[in-house]
Amino acid sequence: MFEKLVIFDYSGTLSLDAVRFAEGDNLTGELEQSGLVGLGIADPETFWEEIVNPTWEEGSSTAIGYREVIFRRIKEVFFPAVSDEEIRLSAARFVDSYLAHSPIDDRWHSILQKLSGDPSVVTVIATDHYAEATDYIVGFLKEMGIGTISLKEVSGATVSPGFVVANSADMGAYKVDPAFWEMVRTGLKLGAIKSVLIVDDFGINEEAGDSYRN
Repeated sequence: MFEKLVIFDYSGTLSLDAVRFAEGDNLTGELEQSGLVGLGIADPETFWEEIVNPTWEEGSSTAIGYREVIFRRIKEVFFPAVSDEEIRLSAARFVDSYLAHSPIDDRWHSILQKLSGDPSVVTVIATDHYAEATDYIVGFLKEMGIGTISLKEVSGATVSPGFVVANSADMGAYKVDPAFWEMVRTGLKLGAIKSVLIVDDFGINEEAGDSYRN
C-alpha cells in the first residue's frame, strides 16, 4: 500500500527541452523542416495564433491528438492546394519531432530512479498535454529502466509499477480541475497516502506566445 504520493509536471519541469523546442529560431526551423511553412504556417506568430491557441482545448482534453488538430486547422484556415495526405505527413513530422525532442532532463534521472525503487511511493506524471504525449513519456521512463503505465490503464487495488502518467487528453480534465485529481485519487486507490509532494513550474517556462502559461 502506497504511503507517499509524488507528483511531477512534465513540460517545463521534467522536460526542459519540451519548451525549448518552441523557442523562436528552433521553432522556425522545425516549421520549415516539417513542411508546415509551405502550408501557410510561415512563422512562430502564426503557429501560436492560428494553430496552437485556438485548438489547445480540444487537443489537450480529448483523444483527437496534436496531429489531427493541426491537420484540421490548416484545412480550415489556409486552404492549401495540396492533398490531405501531404498535410497529414507534415503535421506528423512536426509532432513526432516535438515529442521526440521532449525527453526527461538528465538531471532528474537519479531522483526518478530512486523513487521507482521505493515501494512506499507512487509517482504521478501529471500533465496537460496532447494524446500522443502519453506513449512518449511512458517510453522515456522505460528507457531509464522505470516501469510506467498510463492512468487509463490502471486497474485493481494496487499499482505496479509505481509510476503513472496522468494526461489531460486521456482524462478529459485539466490539472486545474478537481475532477482531474479525483480520477487520480480513485484510480490509484490513494486512501492510505500520508504525504504528498508536488513539483511543477506552473507554466512559467512556457513560451510567451503560448496562452497556456496564463
